Amino acid sequence: MTGITSIPYFPKLSSIGECAFSKTNITEYLVPASVVEISPKAFDDCIKFENIYCDENNEEYESLNGILVDKHGVLTNINDIVIYPYA
Repeated sequence: MTGITSIPYFPKLSSIGECAFSKTNITEYLVPASVVEISPKAFDDCIKFENIYCDENNEEYESLNGILVDKHGVLTNINDIVIYPYA
């Protein structure tokens, strides 16, 4: 684990890659409106991670009860879930 407990909000960030924030001590994250791609493994091994939120102006993703989902999915199967926090 790293000592990182928070991640700054970068309003022009367009993508979050694989393992970008893995093994950090963050508890939550706000996905900027500008993000169009997020690796499902971006938050791997974040054992304190409780919630992921999404800017309401994001066209690709939304947060439902702290879970990040693809806005274009219909939530009929597990594949529509992008990020599900550990805690």
